[in-house]
Amino acid sequence: MFSLLTQALLWLLLLTFLWYILQRVVPKNYLAVLGYAVLLLALIMPFFYPADPLSGSAWSILSLPLKPLSLSLLLLLLGTSDVWAGGLKDGKKVVKPNLVIWALVILLLSSNPWISRYLERQVISAGVQPAQVCQTTTTTQIAGTIVVLGRGVTEAYQPAGTQIPQIDTNERIMEAVEQQQQQVSLGNRPLTIVSAGKLVVGTRNQTETEYIETRLANMNVSPITEYSSVSVHDTAVNLKRVSNNQGNVNNRVIVVASAIDVGRAQLTFQKQGVTTIPRASNLQEIICDQRQRRLALADFIPSVEALLRSTRAINEFFALLYYFMRGWLTLS
Repeated sequence: MFSLLTQALLWLLLLTFLWYILQRVVPKNYLAVLGYAVLLLALIMPFFYPADPLSGSAWSILSLPLKPLSLSLLLLLLGTSDVWAGGLKDGKKVVKPNLVIWALVILLLSSNPWISRYLERQVISAGVQPAQVCQTTTTTQIAGTIVVLGRGVTEAYQPAGTQIPQIDTNERIMEAVEQQQQQVSLGNRPLTIVSAGKLVVGTRNQTETEYIETRLANMNVSPITEYSSVSVHDTAVNLKRVSNNQGNVNNRVIVVASAIDVGRAQLTFQKQGVTTIPRASNLQEIICDQRQRRLALADFIPSVEALLRSTRAINEFFALLYYFMRGWLTLS
């Protein structure tokens, strides 16, 4: 923690010094042009180089107004800016009520459980049709490959920790094991591929891919690891290469992902000519059960979980839009 704070202070000191030099040396007109150039670069880099850490940081900052909580806080800050600045009107501090009201409305809507589930269904349904997962008499199809999209199964590297923290999307590992067992029960032994990139987790310099591989091996599943992919698109492109190297001739692939991005994964794999079977631990709960579920009072009480689900759904919407603009998938 001390090291992180020191790094932040050093960067702040360096940026302050550079800003002072620019203010003193560079004319203001050129500063405006420089600012626009930096902003344009920050917008372009995430589009063409999404895996670059600098692009990720730039997008994290630029996308703040696109997230419900960040947008609400921004509106609250703008609505109360005169209060913080000490502005007075007729001897009273001024608050802009319209901005404050909009902030509260956005926060209330995005934290509503019914709305969050609706948003989830919409982004998932962009790639997954209810008929694929909601049939009561679905016959298990034989697949040649099980692809586990494992990015996000663990939290990022934490210097102060000694264990590898797991989050809710860790259910993908259990879903992959279940799919493997179903295929074995049919007399089929599909190739299992783990694609999670090279993100380091824990304190043993273990990548996320290696962590998932170990977890699957402990459950009698022997996967093949694929490190070079940094996105779902990369995984879809590299799948054929890995399958051909293993002599796999069955083109049907079971894609195991989190429920929120399994639709985008299916569309991306289909763009590469791969026949996919989407699978996620709570996919049926989101897509199928909602049609029969009756509304209750709890569906309209704001919650932190609903806010998180709404935020993920909105993020996934922009991910779908990004993939569509890059030509990596086709939206029907």
